[in-house]
Amino acid sequence: MDMPRSSTDKVPQYSRRWLSSGAVVAIAGLIAFGINFKTQQDYDGALKVFRANSHQDAVLAAKAVANNFNQIYLNLRTISLLASVRRIDRYGENLTLDGRQSVQQIYNNLANNIDVSEVYIVPADLDGDAVDAHTGEKQSPILMFDKIRLGLAAGADEADQPPDPNMPVQEEIYEYR
Repeated sequence: MDMPRSSTDKVPQYSRRWLSSGAVVAIAGLIAFGINFKTQQDYDGALKVFRANSHQDAVLAAKAVANNFNQIYLNLRTISLLASVRRIDRYGENLTLDGRQSVQQIYNNLANNIDVSEVYIVPADLDGDAVDAHTGEKQSPILMFDKIRLGLAAGADEADQPPDPNMPVQEEIYEYR
């Protein structure tokens, strides 16, 4: 004989669907939380590694820049302490070939190792806007070193070289100021 079921034995059909749907939602929520947690951990780890690598790259770049400035300083100081440079007159007429070659070799080292474009030897009172009474032109540096030269023949001067017609005339007044 059939016994009547109590009301607690009966779980309505729609309640079972809600129960299984709730379980699916809970499981999906736990999975989403796990994925989010793992993603955040991976992001934090990658950010930490990126910052460490960036800091190391910045330190290396700073050392390279400091080394370049130090090399420029040391080489320019050496040029300024050369006896021939210390005795040079306003127009560089008393600079010997040996003195010029010494400065040229130091400039060559700078240009090769640091990529310096130009080195000027200037008088202390250079005024790029003032007219030089001796030349009748605006004042300019005593000497300019802007090309790597492996050697200078006795008596040869870069002023003896004809200007390159393909090179535009440079206005360097702004550099002299």
